[in-house]
Amino acid sequence: MLTETDDLKKGKSGKEDLLLEFLEKLEEGTQKEKVLKQTVEAKTVEGKLKKVQLEEEGQAYEKEFTAIQQKREGLISRIDSSLLKQYEFLKDRLKGVAVAEAKEATCLSCHMQIPPQMYNELHRKDKIIPCPSCLRILYLAESGGSKKP
Repeated sequence: MLTETDDLKKGKSGKEDLLLEFLEKLEEGTQKEKVLKQTVEAKTVEGKLKKVQLEEEGQAYEKEFTAIQQKREGLISRIDSSLLKQYEFLKDRLKGVAVAEAKEATCLSCHMQIPPQMYNELHRKDKIIPCPSCLRILYLAESGGSKKP
């Protein structure tokens, strides 16, 4: 009977050890959960602040876009209607890029050579010259930099 009692005590001791081990793991898990909750809360706050910042930037860009659109509308009213139609047609056909810079007798959009006589006519700036290859409207950049009209 003593042997059985010792065996039961050893079994009970082993189960208590196992229970203590599980309790320690539970405590570790609880601590990790608290840390993770704090991290999630911090990230949530950070995300909300970032969202507010991005919304403010978006509103600023909207205002800028609206101002540019209004300026564009004012400028469009001064352009000849046939030229505007040509521009709109090219813009739609050529994925939004209807104008290309010409530099050193080359169209910088399609990288094709422009015939010398056509390039000379472009320098005179008395008429609209299209690129013979891509058909975009050519312009020469100002000598001080690469400004688009």
